[in-house]
Amino acid sequence: MDVQQIIPLPEAAHYQVQVREKAQKDRAARISGADFTRFDVQIEDEVYKSVWKRNALFYICKRLCKGGINPDEIDALFTWRNNAWYVVDGTIDGKAFEIAALQKASSGGPRFDQPRWFCEDEELFHANGKTYAFSKMWGGKNWHRAMELLKAQYPQFNIQYSPTS
Repeated sequence: MDVQQIIPLPEAAHYQVQVREKAQKDRAARISGADFTRFDVQIEDEVYKSVWKRNALFYICKRLCKGGINPDEIDALFTWRNNAWYVVDGTIDGKAFEIAALQKASSGGPRFDQPRWFCEDEELFHANGKTYAFSKMWGGKNWHRAMELLKAQYPQFNIQYSPTS
């Protein structure tokens, strides 16, 4: 007696594994509901192509601050958030910011989890004798709400955004 597999063909095993993995990924994406849309953003003459939502907001706020808008004024627009910025005293760099933020958190201040903030040297904002790090946590519908508020509040900056095609 000679036993051989005829259905499915042995050559189809690799293909079946790929189909099964794709189905699992599709199912996970439907369950999580995560939106991975990228956007093209324009602020005055600066253009950013195919950026994540969090980066789009960051670039807009960075340009607004460079244009003289106080980070506290921007924060006041986002009434549904506790804080769009993590703020420490002094005009400091990224490494010193992380140390100061951890000290602030350990002495009863707001919790500081470094990966949740734009806090590299070139990402920090300085105003009012303080250093500000912008939040990376902008999921869900509130991202669009924040973009529309910034666009309406600061029309002089000609803020435009659209999904990357």
